Amino acid sequence: MSTKIFNGMKFKSRDYKEVLDQLMALKPKAIEMVDISDDSLEYFIVKDNLIDRDAFDIWNHLKSDEHFIGSFNFKVVLFPTKEGDIYGHYMCGDNKYVKLLDGIYDEFNYWNHTDCPDEFDYADWEWQGMKWEELIGDSYYIADAGLNFNIVGINDLNAALIRKQIREIIEVLKRDQKINDVLNK
Repeated sequence: MSTKIFNGMKFKSRDYKEVLDQLMALKPKAIEMVDISDDSLEYFIVKDNLIDRDAFDIWNHLKSDEHFIGSFNFKVVLFPTKEGDIYGHYMCGDNKYVKLLDGIYDEFNYWNHTDCPDEFDYADWEWQGMKWEELIGDSYYIADAGLNFNIVGINDLNAALIRKQIREIIEVLKRDQKINDVLNK
């Protein structure tokens, strides 16, 4: 099986509290960047046949939909080591969040499905691979192997505003009979 870790990180700080403080400082900025578009909500409402439900039911359904949550979720999985280094892996539904991490980490990626990148010495590249094996072990999902820090999650959204947005979308979908248009986008 191949290993593909494209969003790997090695934090510049070895102080766990400092790293957590840096991540917590990103939260307000990241939440401001969340944009759940009408098109996205329309798609999920129509795809899941929720058009005849009320906004509360739709919101509750969407909160448990991994694809919906994944469209805006932003988290970092942390791997502190006994040597004192702190590694991580970021996961985000929208790459616009990644720039918020600038300056607090160095890239620490690894993959073995293609050749070693030209900018790496082969021995260093293999060491990174061994380090990732040590960090994630036998876990199939990276998030299961480390400590998860949600920078933006479902509970960070303003549910009242999204329910209002849902009600307006349903009204337009029903009034304009746009259901087939949404499915054909």
